[in-house]
Amino acid sequence: MLFYAYASRLAVRPQHRDKFLRASRAMAAQAHREADCQGFYCYEEVDAPNTFLLSGSWKTNPAMQAHLAQPYRLAYFEQLSHWLVEPATLVFYETVKERVTMLKANP
Repeated sequence: MLFYAYASRLAVRPQHRDKFLRASRAMAAQAHREADCQGFYCYEEVDAPNTFLLSGSWKTNPAMQAHLAQPYRLAYFEQLSHWLVEPATLVFYETVKERVTMLKANP
């Protein structure tokens, strides 16, 4: 099954961290209610405080495109422009069509 996703690496100014996290939680809650949303997550880099990876995935590309056009998502990214160290970029993905098996890392 194919999934469509996007991710964005976001370096947040420390003084805006709390606003960023509140807004990100609100956006994730709204995204999770969208049709065909498979997940929406925010991760913080272990070695880079206040640097986050925001990612979401959908069952279909039209569902992801509909998410990208949502007024709440557009307003969120507008707010981000005031909170970030550098401009946000979006990278788009789709599931690899060939089966990929996870390999256990050697300790």
